[in-house]
Amino acid sequence: MLPLLLIVKVPDPVGPTASGTFTISNSGSIAFKKPRYSISNLVNGAATIASSTVKILPAAISALLPGQNEAAEISTTVSPATVYPPGIYSGIFTIYDDRNNNNVREAYEGFLTVPVNITVNAYPRLDIIPATFDAGKIARNTFSPILRLGFRNTGNTPLNGLTWSKSDLFKAPGVLIPVASLAFSFSQPEPINPGVVATAELIIGRISPDQELGGPYGPGEQFLQAGTAVDSVFIGCEIIPGGPQGLDKGSVWQEVATKTFPVAPLNSNYFLSAYVCPGSGSARIGFLMTDEVGIQTGYSGIEVDENGDTSLIGATGSVLEKHLVEYAPGVELPWYRVFMQFPYGFDPGVASKTYILLQNTGPEGLGHAAWFDGIQLEKARLNQTKPTSWSDRAKIIAPGQTQDLSGKNSYYEW
Repeated sequence: MLPLLLIVKVPDPVGPTASGTFTISNSGSIAFKKPRYSISNLVNGAATIASSTVKILPAAISALLPGQNEAAEISTTVSPATVYPPGIYSGIFTIYDDRNNNNVREAYEGFLTVPVNITVNAYPRLDIIPATFDAGKIARNTFSPILRLGFRNTGNTPLNGLTWSKSDLFKAPGVLIPVASLAFSFSQPEPINPGVVATAELIIGRISPDQELGGPYGPGEQFLQAGTAVDSVFIGCEIIPGGPQGLDKGSVWQEVATKTFPVAPLNSNYFLSAYVCPGSGSARIGFLMTDEVGIQTGYSGIEVDENGDTSLIGATGSVLEKHLVEYAPGVELPWYRVFMQFPYGFDPGVASKTYILLQNTGPEGLGHAAWFDGIQLEKARLNQTKPTSWSDRAKIIAPGQTQDLSGKNSYYEW
């Protein structure tokens, strides 16, 4: 065995790469004719830095004569950080004289083994996915839906104590959605381990009923932090009027409380009826379902034109009556009592809000007005095929047929 001296100098690592220089000295009297060296895996518990990722330069030395020194460099990169927990990784560096040139150290060949240790520091880090987030359109006097933002632990230590540092969403100086309207939460318990993708949830609102319309509000920078690990995301949104969105001109609506209806999978049959004068065009009554911000998720309706012809959408129904009403001296317009029947059970997974929707579907412009009167929504009883009669007086409507005090007439209570 030949006496060798290995001196390694390793500076503090920069980022995920550590490197250092060392000197191999033959302090004996016999030459190393074919010196070769190798390094084992570096191990820290169950974690391993593979020997294939450790580089030694130069890759080979032609010979090492007595008294000769050779400078070399050793380096490795621990990336991604998530698979290398902090700690000391240990292995063995071996140099030997491969006299028979078979790349295997034989028992008679001189060699030296030296322990190699690499310290992997704690590296807390997180990344929000994505860097900017459009929260979309939010109606006045409502909340946004649950908005989900992903983030990943890209460091090598578990994340604990996750907190958000929030900021206002400004549209203009003095016009803002206040920071108190941003409510963050997390979908899973801590810790968030290295490499894990987690989810933060955000609800914006309740938006003020008189919040200035339009946008963008923001984007405002919001910071997510766990200890020294921190990242940010820019969040913006737009404020729209409340109620159904994207309706054509000539539309009016009335919200119906969803607690009016049974909860799905239960449902009941309902009648929607009205007196409609389509003028010289056409008009429609309908039952509209939307999500929280007013985007349509379902619709049933009936349309009638000036001739009394009807078309149905997702419902059954027809014209019950026709009346000619004087509009001006010598001018009479037809009024039709139309109705539609439709089943409905409130399913919050499909719709958040429900509306009675009235629409003038005639051509745009003067001379194509439409009128509505006597609008009535009622729950059908068993075997009922038409809506009950309309009256301009108070009316009691009920799921079950009930006799009045005289016992001669029945009514429905609602």
